[in-house]
Amino acid sequence: MAMNCIKYLPFIVSTSVLNASVFTTCLMGWLYAGEKLSKEEIFSVAGGFAGVLLLLNPTFFSGLQISDLALKMRVGADLAAYPKFNLGIMFGGLFSVFSAMKFITIRGIGDDVHSSLKNYYFGIMSTFTCLIGLVFS
Repeated sequence: MAMNCIKYLPFIVSTSVLNASVFTTCLMGWLYAGEKLSKEEIFSVAGGFAGVLLLLNPTFFSGLQISDLALKMRVGADLAAYPKFNLGIMFGGLFSVFSAMKFITIRGIGDDVHSSLKNYYFGIMSTFTCLIGLVFS
């Protein structure tokens, strides 16, 4: 799924979207695994997501229109060259969510299972994620 994100997006955008999995994991750990977040961590997650939104759409917070030349300078590429931009964003978002689910599942297994079996589970979940990406590529 990450490779499809890179295929459909400029590098600066795909890298930021894929690295948003850190914030997604933190947020999903709080929602589903009962992790405690400090105020600093909440602020960091919100700031991280805001930064990714700003890279995806530089006019998101200001509401101003931006010229094609300025957008080309900002993103580093002409978006007309990326006709499947939204599909790339979808793949990046799904990668973040599935990556967070894998880490939370492995954490939830805990010490009840041998470490080699944890790697097997991680591989199975990664294969499932790759199959979803293959369907759309």
